[in-house]
Amino acid sequence: MTDWMRARERLPSRRTVAFAKTSDAPVILSHGQLTPDVRRHPRLRDPEHAQLVAATGGVIGMWPSGFGNDTFDDFVEGTLDMVGLVGGNALRLLRKVAG
Repeated sequence: MTDWMRARERLPSRRTVAFAKTSDAPVILSHGQLTPDVRRHPRLRDPEHAQLVAATGGVIGMWPSGFGNDTFDDFVEGTLDMVGLVGGNALRLLRKVAG
């Protein structure tokens, strides 16, 4: 992976964090999941990022993307982890599956 690609992976989080810290309105992450320790992807969020979005009164949309999970059971486990982290009011389930 090139340095540019590594930097690109971090950009969405930085933009959202900066926006959440300055916004008076709720912030929405339309497609997000928690980052597993072994994977990196622009739509995967660290726990602090998810908590910051939830603290604005915003929501995080979770969807079974395959970026952060290999099976549907992995997605369910990740969703339960997100509920435990930010609460159910800050979570939305999305259905965006090609096919």
